[in-house]
Amino acid sequence: MSELDLAGALRELLPALARPNRAAAAGRSHWRAALDEPLPEEGAGAAPVLGLLRDRFAAAGLGMDDPGFVGWIATGPAVVPTVAGLVASVASPQRWWVGPGNFAELLALRWLGQIVGLDGHPAGALVSGGAVANLVALAAARQRAAERIGLDPAEEGVAALPCPRVYAADTCHQVIDRALAVLGLGRRALVRLPAGRRGATLDPGELGRAIDRDRAAGATPIALVATAGDASTGAIDPLAAMADIAGERDLWLHVDGAYGAFAVLDPRLGDRFAGLARADSIALDPHKWLAVPVGCGAALIRDAGPLERALALGAAPYLEHVRRGDGDPASPFDELGEGRPDHTIEHSAPARGIAVWAALKELGRAGLRARVARHIDCARRVAARCKAEAELELLAEPALSIVCFRYRPPGVRDTAAIERANRAVLAAVRARGRVVPSSTRVGGKLALRACFLGARTGLADADAVIDEVLAAGRALSG
Repeated sequence: MSELDLAGALRELLPALARPNRAAAAGRSHWRAALDEPLPEEGAGAAPVLGLLRDRFAAAGLGMDDPGFVGWIATGPAVVPTVAGLVASVASPQRWWVGPGNFAELLALRWLGQIVGLDGHPAGALVSGGAVANLVALAAARQRAAERIGLDPAEEGVAALPCPRVYAADTCHQVIDRALAVLGLGRRALVRLPAGRRGATLDPGELGRAIDRDRAAGATPIALVATAGDASTGAIDPLAAMADIAGERDLWLHVDGAYGAFAVLDPRLGDRFAGLARADSIALDPHKWLAVPVGCGAALIRDAGPLERALALGAAPYLEHVRRGDGDPASPFDELGEGRPDHTIEHSAPARGIAVWAALKELGRAGLRARVARHIDCARRVAARCKAEAELELLAEPALSIVCFRYRPPGVRDTAAIERANRAVLAAVRARGRVVPSSTRVGGKLALRACFLGARTGLADADAVIDEVLAAGRALSG
């Protein structure tokens, strides 16, 4: 086979990709021995490598696109975004130059902004995931806060910035800590606030008092970070109240909506997302609910100025001939296309917008709303069945598409014994392979956790979660 025969290579691989052998994925010995070797001195050639790709990679896929995969806030890509990702890798390997792939970046960002309420042309970029999206947004927040006291952290560093502070719930994602470390603010800059009494993940009253105490002590509040769908239970911070506090104290409001921001489309959750459109920046992950190939997050920024100053690039002599224009250049490499390199920390990057555009073009707002609502219904179905089964205990009412519960062996009251039983149930259910949940802790209790995100996941899979847990629990108990 010619190494340039892409169509032939795909014909070889597609059957294995379409019908992978999930059992092989679980058995490391099935594929590791065939792959683990010293760097070859002579290349094997295209055909043997394609065979290994077919038999050891495609055939032994992880199954995250299976309807029963409900383990983490992750899913396999749907068909149209998968094909779009392939097109992007071949037809648009660099996103900055004039071409349809480049324009798709701008269009995808605009459409994402319309979904979450940042209408117009929000600044920002499609990046590798929520971790980088949060980092980019907080870089802009740091820039604005420092400039207001006469500092330029992008040029001068942050040593002169007095005691920076960023405020978030104690359930915020660990990438927030790391972003502050990378930005030079330090992990200790993060003020973690406990959950409020009314079930929100953050108490607005305590938030306001913490900011005022810190300011009185000479600290520099940088930003508030609201979580729209935390990783353990899917809980949503009080966005409207936090937007009020940010406005009253002239602070940057950043929303980490990597998982949950798309749920703004579900009208049943309108009150929970009332403050989302007032955010200064939003991080979200199309590779979650939108089911595009993994490695696609979005940083949406309302004000481009602080972002561009935070991430400014110096002049490069090898780009002196490159300009910007609106017409048709003689060569697509004579001009830069849409978007700006100083809206992201990535330079060489794929045209992720093609997959995002394709997914949104396929689904439309209504189709994505239906997907989100279906997955939220799945979590509610599991919660309802937990309440109806004496052997199950619901540990957290689902806010989004995550539900947390546990198995209660009949007659067992000892806390340690219940935890051992749930560890065994989780292992047994995952080994059976019909559904793949995960675990977390809720109120100190080990919880079985199901997160519904898959493009093909529906209510039958929600029922299967309960059926499998009950079957495994009864087998272990009996």
